[in-house]
Amino acid sequence: MRNPIQHLQETGFYRIDWLATLWLLPALLLVLAAMAFLGLCVYNDARSRRNPKAALWGVLSGFLAVAAIPYAVSVFSSRTRMKESADHVPDSRAAYRRRRTLFLVLWAGGVAEAVIWVVVVITIF
Repeated sequence: MRNPIQHLQETGFYRIDWLATLWLLPALLLVLAAMAFLGLCVYNDARSRRNPKAALWGVLSGFLAVAAIPYAVSVFSSRTRMKESADHVPDSRAAYRRRRTLFLVLWAGGVAEAVIWVVVVITIF
């Protein structure tokens, strides 16, 4: 019985697999950057709503994109408004929302570019 690695080397697929893996590295980097942007988006949204666990939501959403789903459901289904406090400046809420929108657009663009990159690499190889 032959070694599977030797079979791949003899048939030439071994080299193509490594080449395809190298070509997929930029897509992996784009996805990692997109997840960081998603975490920043959720963090800025939570900060604009004065959520005391904004950092936790941001980190969880950055590492596990699925964590952004319960956050979005809880935020958009609740009718609660942001608590006003004496030390809160109204302009900061608008700044957090602008940053949230920016990071959301960067996240969507990163995911779209990664998908396009993977489709192109699969088509080539």
